[in-house]
Amino acid sequence: MKIYKQFFNKSTHTALCNYAYKSSYKKVQDGVYNFRGVNVEGPLRDKVEKVFREYGLTGTLEVLRIQRIDENFKVVEQFHTHDSSCIENVVCFLNDELTGGEFEYMEYNIKMIYPEANTALIFAPETPHRVNPVIKGTRYTLVAFLAENSYLNKQDKTLI
Repeated sequence: MKIYKQFFNKSTHTALCNYAYKSSYKKVQDGVYNFRGVNVEGPLRDKVEKVFREYGLTGTLEVLRIQRIDENFKVVEQFHTHDSSCIENVVCFLNDELTGGEFEYMEYNIKMIYPEANTALIFAPETPHRVNPVIKGTRYTLVAFLAENSYLNKQDKTLI
């Protein structure tokens, strides 16, 4: 697990927050688990990808979305992992005006990270983790899954 504070410059962080706050979200799985994230596209995605490269994250962005969690639904209580086809996962807290919503992960023992705005967590997909319920407020995060960076994985690209 790598933790970076002040991950984005101020303007990119502000743009992500504004995008998150203005976006609409829909519940999935009967509202039991989560709101479906909002994909980040266009120039904002390009800015995020540029920052990822500055931190040495060279994988292909398979998923880049904003996730919204509030006190109105139940989060998954058990620890889980992500698709092993990805090489790295990124979670960046966009805000910290909330109670709860801590990120817990297992690394020999359980460790907890409290939401702190513009703090990014970078971890392997096989890292067991979970999010604690939000008790008050709304938790906005940028979530990214990066796959191995290979021209073989990029669609519509040729060597010709």
